[in-house]
Amino acid sequence: MEMTTQTPFDTSLIPKQIVLPPVLPDVTPNGSQLFERSEPIQIRLSASDVSMAYPESAYQWLVNVLDGLIDFEKRHGHYGAVNLSEEEYQWLDDVLEELICSVGENENHPLVPLMELIVRLIDGYEDAHVPELREQFPELAENSSIETTSGRKQSNIDTSKLSEQELASHAFFCIGFLLYHGDQLEKAIFAYSKVIALQSDLWETFYNRAIARKYLNQYREAISDFNKAIMLNPNFADAYCDRGTVCFKLGQHNDAITNFNKAVELNPKFAEAYYNQGIIKFQAEEYTDAIADFNMAVELKPDFAEFYLSRGAAKGNSGESEDAIADFNKAITLAPNNAKAYYNRGCAENDLGDYQAAIADFDKAIELDPHHLGSYYNRGCTNGRLKNHNAAIADFDKAIKLKPDFVEAYNYRGNSKQELGQLDDALADYTEAIRLRSDYTEAYVNRGVAKVNLEQIDEARSDFQIALELAEQQENDNLKFFIEEWLQRLNVAGEETTLDNNEKSVVKQATPKQKNDKKPRRGGQWKGKVKIAEDFDELPESFMVFFRGEGE
Repeated sequence: MEMTTQTPFDTSLIPKQIVLPPVLPDVTPNGSQLFERSEPIQIRLSASDVSMAYPESAYQWLVNVLDGLIDFEKRHGHYGAVNLSEEEYQWLDDVLEELICSVGENENHPLVPLMELIVRLIDGYEDAHVPELREQFPELAENSSIETTSGRKQSNIDTSKLSEQELASHAFFCIGFLLYHGDQLEKAIFAYSKVIALQSDLWETFYNRAIARKYLNQYREAISDFNKAIMLNPNFADAYCDRGTVCFKLGQHNDAITNFNKAVELNPKFAEAYYNQGIIKFQAEEYTDAIADFNMAVELKPDFAEFYLSRGAAKGNSGESEDAIADFNKAITLAPNNAKAYYNRGCAENDLGDYQAAIADFDKAIELDPHHLGSYYNRGCTNGRLKNHNAAIADFDKAIKLKPDFVEAYNYRGNSKQELGQLDDALADYTEAIRLRSDYTEAYVNRGVAKVNLEQIDEARSDFQIALELAEQQENDNLKFFIEEWLQRLNVAGEETTLDNNEKSVVKQATPKQKNDKKPRRGGQWKGKVKIAEDFDELPESFMVFFRGEGE
């Protein structure tokens, strides 16, 4: 028998996609990350005094110097007074010339320790060989090159206070420090390892190596280095905070909270530690406690947009959409080019039913970030809600192109296609969603509705039966009741005798829709969204008899 075309099943509300805005890029639509404040430290000076605007060639030169010093150590075994070959002396002299050009008169330059080490090695060679040359050739005493060499060795820092081993460790430390900033992380780790081999009591070295390892996803090795740094300096709050972020990445959330608590205990004004505590609580859906932590972070750093974004996300997930929008507005004021701020505000506006404003914000987020997956997806859902199905399909197309396994996008694209009567295409989308997620109950229901509209009744009944079993497993009572109604209709339809053509033509003619005062039977999230028996006035009288209780 034929049935009037029915609308696909919808989870009723625009899927909520308010997310915690990651400080580091995240390709997932609902990912969250802790605030990554890690920054390696320098022994001799603060990192803020150092300019890192070096060309790539400078970092490559530094890598060559590192490799050369390692080879030098292999040949001589130490950095004290050694018998350099003429080739080694010339190489060191060339390195020193480069260092002089880079360091100049800046006593706080991070390369000063390396320059001091090179000067000491050259001094040893010249003390051993240059006097002999002057005795044989007195005219060399007035040679400008010798005078230049002697003059350039002057330094305002008394290197005599450091042993050869200490001076070498400081040199390798500065190399590691700069290589880290040049994104030469593996070489930086190698340089720090050389420092530890020469001088194992510098907590700064373990801390810096831990940071480099963290960004190479060597989390367990990073934890080990943070442990050593904390053992050597138990009052360094940053080390606890950074160790907490690594615990978080390893899924050790309780340990992460313990570390953040310790960081706050050592530094009560540590805004990032409060923020990170809030992230952990947010993920545990402890939104009230998360908001309290974000409040502290905002109080300590009121001009940091990320803190408002996260607090707004927590408020949005707590149902406080208006307060969430206020936070997103503040974030946009502080960071007007932050796509995540517009995206999150659009989600909150969706919750309040302000769909046009939501679409405008999703548009802005996409303008700022053409690859913002969540904005395409949510804009598609909003367009579907507004019956702009062609626009919705275009948005879901883009979302699927960015994320080919985005199951929800296939399901909702199928809904819009089904609304436009593109039943075969809708069926293909639902099938792909099911292929990607075999327990996607809504996709089975929607495919069942599409098959009913295609008059594939037996196949539709099979999909509804699978959906019913899944709904029972998932304890989704509202969806379960909806599926049971569909199965009852199909079973009753199966018992009807075949209608003649005149009867069929009557079935195709839609009778007046239900009156506005008709009360839906659903409550909660399905209220007014899911079709029930009273909504299907187009069906044959035998259907209506059954649902009025006049049948079996």
